[in-house]
Formats: sequence, C-alpha cells, structure tokens
Amino acid sequence: MNDLPDASTEPLRGASVPDPQTSPPTGVATDISAQLAGLADRPVEEHPEVYEEIHRRLGNTLSGIDHV
Repeated sequence: MNDLPDASTEPLRGASVPDPQTSPPTGVATDISAQLAGLADRPVEEHPEVYEEIHRRLGNTLSGIDHV
C-alpha cells in the first residue's frame, strides 16, 4: 500500500505568493511551495530562473541547519 499522494493532484494550484510587507513570516517550505504553485501562471521560459532561486534558497537553508 502506498501512502504517497497521487502525482496528478495539485493541492497548491492557485496559491498566491505571500507579500512579505503585509503577511506574517512563514517557513521556507511554505514560501517555496507558493513559488512552485505560481509557475502555472508564468511563461515556461521563466521556470529555470525560478527553479534556480528555489535551489539556492534550499541549499542556504540546509547549510544553515548545522549552524543553529
């Protein structure tokens, strides 16, 4: 039995990216999920730039775990 969600589901579709000026702080995972959800509304040519930014943020976050 597989407890993983079906890859065809899109629970974050339509989620908006929080505005840091008006929204309370959120976790990195929430921010990145919102960035990924927003890809559906962006041209495909912009996707690599978003993926690179997400990769950079995840790398910085993971490298910072040892320094907590």
